[in-house]
Amino acid sequence: FFRRLPASLHYKELYYRTEEAFEWNIVTKCFYEGYHSVFAAAHVGLGIDTPEEWSLSLFGPISEAWSVRRYWSRYWHNYIYHSFSGHIKCVTRGWLGMRRGSVLTRLVENTLVFFASGLMHSLVRWQQAPQDDVWAITVFYLAQMIPLVIESVVVYYWRKGKKTMGLTDDRKWLSCAEYAIGYAWTFGWQFYSVSTYYLVRQQWTNEMMQKKW
Repeated sequence: FFRRLPASLHYKELYYRTEEAFEWNIVTKCFYEGYHSVFAAAHVGLGIDTPEEWSLSLFGPISEAWSVRRYWSRYWHNYIYHSFSGHIKCVTRGWLGMRRGSVLTRLVENTLVFFASGLMHSLVRWQQAPQDDVWAITVFYLAQMIPLVIESVVVYYWRKGKKTMGLTDDRKWLSCAEYAIGYAWTFGWQFYSVSTYYLVRQQWTNEMMQKKW
């Protein structure tokens, strides 16, 4: 996308990238929530589970996603996160003795959680379409660490900058500007990364086919 600027700013590409980001984030949510509701009703109705064992929803409100970190922690479903996170912490903090709360520990643990999630999605891709590339989705999930690191650095220096300039959080215009920038940043990352994943997956699939045939 960036290498092809300004040609990549053509309205057709902007439309398709926006559509793919919408499908990935909104349409997928609707499907998952629908499945969740159907199975919740079935399990509770049959007496297999009690209502308390099923959450009302898998996803949080999208209004909470004013950063990529909050997108993953507050909006996107996390029903596998706790399992991955718990097992990874057994390794990092139990076996390796990494200190809780340190920057290095958070960086390693978050990276490993995304990596594990990517491997799980690659396994699903292998079952769905074994003839296609299955590794691009792992790269996609690992790449989520890029905006998370960028956000951490920007937020750290922005907070220091606000103190230097005497800006306080009770200023409404400042809060609105921060939210607006955050939402734009999160949408921009989805706009870029989702379509890039599809393109890379297709390219790697084509290369596999060329080598095979």
